[in-house]
Amino acid sequence: MGKSGSPSTVPNTAATRSSPTATVRCRSRALRASTAASTDDRRSTERKVATDLNRRCRRVVSPVVHISTEATSMNPKPLDTSTEYWLWIGVAGMALSAAVMLFQARRSRTPFEEGQSVNQFFVLLIAFGTYLAMALGQGSLTADDGRQVFVSRYVTWAFTTPLLLLGLATTALGVPVTRRKPIVFGMLGADVIMILTGLVAALSPSGSAEKWTWYLVSSGAFLAVLYLLWSTLRTEAHVSGPDQARLYGRNLRFLTVIWLLYPVNFLLGNEGLRAYGGTETTAGYTLLDLISKAVYGFFAIAGVRRLVDAHGAPDDSLDAVARRAASDGMTS
Repeated sequence: MGKSGSPSTVPNTAATRSSPTATVRCRSRALRASTAASTDDRRSTERKVATDLNRRCRRVVSPVVHISTEATSMNPKPLDTSTEYWLWIGVAGMALSAAVMLFQARRSRTPFEEGQSVNQFFVLLIAFGTYLAMALGQGSLTADDGRQVFVSRYVTWAFTTPLLLLGLATTALGVPVTRRKPIVFGMLGADVIMILTGLVAALSPSGSAEKWTWYLVSSGAFLAVLYLLWSTLRTEAHVSGPDQARLYGRNLRFLTVIWLLYPVNFLLGNEGLRAYGGTETTAGYTLLDLISKAVYGFFAIAGVRRLVDAHGAPDDSLDAVARRAASDGMTS
């Protein structure tokens, strides 16, 4: 057969011409489908991430609660040997001083002397209890940065510093302190504010603005206490009599010098700038507490006994002692 009888081998020109176009269209559709699928995958992934974040956010209640539950731990780390050593020194010093003060209170000759001795005894007894709790590893929190904050120490100050202030007030005003009751209660209130805001500052994160804000608030309350002690009550002590004013002045100078060192130890210790560690901070507070409670207690009672020896019979009240001292001053 000739060419006319052979099978046709002529290509389909229309199909050939349309093949590149179809390929381009197919690839374009595939690209769009792939892009859409990729977009859907991203959106699906984003939705999953957002859902997971929302689920996590629901677990966070508020910044304040977050600080109290995660920034601090109710299971404090064990005490190191050096810190525990200083705490046991505080326990022994407070216990021994409280026992001696109780014995001295039983030998008091006037109601004022007895009241001051009993007041100092309870200061030492409270300090003994809280130092014992700290030495046994209780009453502390572990902050978010690993610092150990002894809440028991602030509990000590919240009870003992008002008692010390009350002792100063009775020295200046006599018994009872009704002559300037608003001043006395205002001073005690400022003192409690000072302690509580100091505790908040200690628990705040290291270096945070919140820490230094509360530190300044606490320092401001401390300055208010000092102002009342050095102005109003000091004037009242002079009204009560020269000897009583001298006793008040000696006691006030003693406590003021010691109390001014507390914010310094906070500032430089592990609760503040962390210039030194927790053991050194504990040692500083222990020594300051022993001086401001034990040493000062015996110093103050010795002054009361000298006042009674000079101007009062064993059954005289402080008001009678003050009047006699004022009378002696006018006649001399």
